[in-house]
Amino acid sequence: MPKVSVIIPVYNVEKYLRQCLDSVVNQTLEDIEIILVDDGSTDKSLDICKEYTQKDNRIKIIQQQNKGAAAARNAGLSTAQGDYLYFMDSDDFINTDALEKLYTQIIKTDSDICFCKHNSYDDKEEKIKEPEFIYDLNIIPNKETFSYADIPDNILQTCIPACFIKLYKKSFITQLGINFQEIKTCNDVFFTYTTLIMADKITFLNEALVNYRKNHTTALSANRGKTAECIILALTKVKEYLQTQKRFDEVSEAFYIAAISNFYYELKFCNKIQKKNLLKQIKDFLPEKYGKNFTNGNFAERIFSIRNSYDKTHKIITILGIKIKLKRGKK
Repeated sequence: MPKVSVIIPVYNVEKYLRQCLDSVVNQTLEDIEIILVDDGSTDKSLDICKEYTQKDNRIKIIQQQNKGAAAARNAGLSTAQGDYLYFMDSDDFINTDALEKLYTQIIKTDSDICFCKHNSYDDKEEKIKEPEFIYDLNIIPNKETFSYADIPDNILQTCIPACFIKLYKKSFITQLGINFQEIKTCNDVFFTYTTLIMADKITFLNEALVNYRKNHTTALSANRGKTAECIILALTKVKEYLQTQKRFDEVSEAFYIAAISNFYYELKFCNKIQKKNLLKQIKDFLPEKYGKNFTNGNFAERIFSIRNSYDKTHKIITILGIKIKLKRGKK
């Protein structure tokens, strides 16, 4: 049984695939399996996958008709043999010691999830840069493991809603019985949000181990506005699942703040008609408490916020990205 199963959906990424696969096959943690799920590629991606299987017997290929990244991840998940799961995007690449560090930390703490920081890789400039998302160490509890119960109002603000920065205990995922939501975009929101809230033990590795590629034009990003309603579908499924697990009320503040952040992101890809349609759905989705200040062009939530530190001894004020920590007075 391999220690880690690395699951990589592959679809028309011939330009980036070798860099991705080289970063995986050369990991310092060698006891891994690498599952490449070709999602009906029409370029040379499948040929590259086959080329790598000739060099490395840890690699296996699953082929399917084009169904999307979520279906590809689910196909890989259904065959994974590793004790832990890592879901990687085929246009990204990871540090040589990424899996070893994640695995060592998750084993040491016996956690359900270990997440790390990431960098952005600017495809135009061919440079590694800091990401737009800043990991707020004032939110993440300063201890080896934590759960939603430690920070119910901020649990979804600890990291981005993406699986490529996380290592998962397979038995934890199996016990939850969840898969990736098979929608065009936002298809990892359900998986990442529900696992963060359902995990008994989460551990954080304060290192950037993953390089997320940006500023490369793909058909998906160019047409993302056409599927803007996917974020509503994703968040609705998260809410319904958490309600069945009797945890939604405890994390509703974190959930709606995360929803607003996702809405702002999706609106960037919309034309005027798409934006109008999405804003109507957002209005119906958000309770009055959160929806009254959410209007097209009102970005107050992004530039100004006040929240408690995890131990509630300080207030964290954010103004234009500058964080100010103020000690709370006694009641």
